[in-house]
Amino acid sequence: MPFIVGDVQACTVYAPLHASKRVLGESLTPQEAAALVVAHLPDNCGPAFEGPRPHRRSL
Repeated sequence: MPFIVGDVQACTVYAPLHASKRVLGESLTPQEAAALVVAHLPDNCGPAFEGPRPHRRSL
């Protein structure tokens, strides 16, 4: 899943580790970053969450 790193000033959107292009967008507003993530979500993905990726057992 793509993910966002940043703050209220500027964000970077990263693709999953296996993707050929790692950075999807840089110096984005939080709104632009969120829209870019949504545009790259796969069909039938689960809900969003804040923080580190949960362990498989907790899913």
